[in-house]
Amino acid sequence: MIPDTHEGIVTQEEFDIVQQLMTSRGREQNAGGFENIFAGVIKCADCGYALRAMSANRRKRPDIIDCVQYTCNNYGRYGNVMCTAHAIEARDLFNAVLADINRFADMAVNDERAVRAIEKRLTETDQSKAKAMEKEQKKLNKHLAELDRLFSSLYEDKVMERITERNFEMISGKYQKEQLEIEIRLREVTETLNESYEMMLKLCLCVSQGIPLWDMPTQEGDVLYLCIEDTFCRIQGRLFHLPDEASNRLHFAVASSRLIVIDTLQKVRTASKDSAYASDYENISLIKDFADRHSLAVIVVHHIRKQNDSDVFNKVSGTTG
Repeated sequence: MIPDTHEGIVTQEEFDIVQQLMTSRGREQNAGGFENIFAGVIKCADCGYALRAMSANRRKRPDIIDCVQYTCNNYGRYGNVMCTAHAIEARDLFNAVLADINRFADMAVNDERAVRAIEKRLTETDQSKAKAMEKEQKKLNKHLAELDRLFSSLYEDKVMERITERNFEMISGKYQKEQLEIEIRLREVTETLNESYEMMLKLCLCVSQGIPLWDMPTQEGDVLYLCIEDTFCRIQGRLFHLPDEASNRLHFAVASSRLIVIDTLQKVRTASKDSAYASDYENISLIKDFADRHSLAVIVVHHIRKQNDSDVFNKVSGTTG
């Protein structure tokens, strides 16, 4: 980046104000002493706006949480034109969330199948969110490029006197505002997408070089990063943003991979309370779904029984699942 080469789209003062607004989202504890642990987290089911904590306008009670309720911020600002009047007591919300936490904690200790189901659902949700953000990122980049083209065309119209100075200023101001909004959102989306990738890359780099990670020692060794949904160029771009050089002990398997060999199946099988057939079927189904999703071949190496049999499939250890 070379400073002072091109005229800025916005002034330095406007840029500084936007940066200040973006970094000043923290909220202090209110005067009543109520700590709103759900600030920015809970949303209105009807309109999607955030719910805000406010006084319940009742007689004083010894515990501050019993004097607070959550209402729709959209309704509070614009009335019933935008949403409806509804509220939830802070105590009821706290108890409901605490009951869910206790329920899932009990599952984690006593119900392995439920934990696996939750893990799968969360993984699918995270993947769905990541894909949605990548789609939004492409859309924002395309819109930004279109605005750049419109700016160029608008400037040409001004030079050729096909548009008045007043109209030029009015339209360019609109485009500049839109550009700024897109750039802010694009930066947020990009940082969110890169966060998890860079964390895993940092972990791989540290282990491959035997250097400390988060002030904790690591044991140097070979590292294989299976980034199946990425291309080599994409990984290379992320490596350039990290301060450490990649070690020759760090290896990548990227989206161009065509074959994965699992040797042996026993090492990746999951424990299950189901029947042996159901357990084998589930394990193989997970591998097949992965192979289908990424259009690659997976070879699974598995043991055979010592007992002879004329049918080759009967020699496979375990069930036919």
